Amino acid sequence: MKAFLSPVYLQTNAASDEKITAGLVIVTPGKIWFHYSLSKLNLLKKLLSIDAYYNSYNSLSNMESKVMQANQQLSSEKTSLFKSDLPFNSEYFTYLSKYSSGLVQFGSPNPIDSIIDDVTFADYYKIFVGESIKKEKSPKSQFNTILKQQL
Repeated sequence: MKAFLSPVYLQTNAASDEKITAGLVIVTPGKIWFHYSLSKLNLLKKLLSIDAYYNSYNSLSNMESKVMQANQQLSSEKTSLFKSDLPFNSEYFTYLSKYSSGLVQFGSPNPIDSIIDDVTFADYYKIFVGESIKKEKSPKSQFNTILKQQL
């Protein structure tokens, strides 16, 4: 399997097919990188509704957990005789890019020839998403902080 990347979009206007790039996925034979921007996700609250925000946040969080599970599986396969088929392949992302029509959409997979590590992923992320990777608080922790302050 060759390495590829796929941008993750948030659709802000279905009529005009307007969307913003909010994340990036890079898949290599040994690891999957995925990150999304909470600041871009917060734009949905202003442009659409709070429900659209939470639906998108849940979708992206679920994908993040699937990527973590897949990475654990990939690391355990290094010592295993058998390899399992993971859904993170070029064909699957091609399918998603053509047929995903919800708030969260994926770009078509683009092959990349560079060696990917955390620094390279951060560089690609900055190019595609337009901001640096930063550790952001999740909406749940922000909610808990606000609730504690009010109590």
